[in-house]
Amino acid sequence: MRKLPAFVNIFIMSTLNASAQPAYTFTRYLERNGIPTTTIEKIIQDDDGYLWLASWSGLYRFDGINFVNYRTGQGDARTGGANDRLADLHHDAYGHIWLLSYSNTLYRFDCSDGEMDEPVNARIMSAFKLSDTDFRFVTA
Repeated sequence: MRKLPAFVNIFIMSTLNASAQPAYTFTRYLERNGIPTTTIEKIIQDDDGYLWLASWSGLYRFDGINFVNYRTGQGDARTGGANDRLADLHHDAYGHIWLLSYSNTLYRFDCSDGEMDEPVNARIMSAFKLSDTDFRFVTA
């Protein structure tokens, strides 16, 4: 008879413990949510909380609600460019995002004004972030 109250106590305690677990939700973003590709190579988060996505159709910034697309074209970064298929990205302490395309082109994106440029005229094979202010690039 003593086994029944012990069983009830264990059941109640396990139920209380299970209800204290946080509820997580999963959201899948597709074209209708503003991201026209499902191939994302890398995701980082900057100091302002934005998520930055390196994709096969350019750079995306996600604020938790909307996606904004930035392309690797000359001048205004939103107009598009020759190679928007990105392989890697890193954020630095100066408010820049460094992008490496599949064509081995290095781009520097300025988060404050949305401008993108090519800081070097060399084929970059890979990029390594050593600290927020120190990067190493392997050239061909």
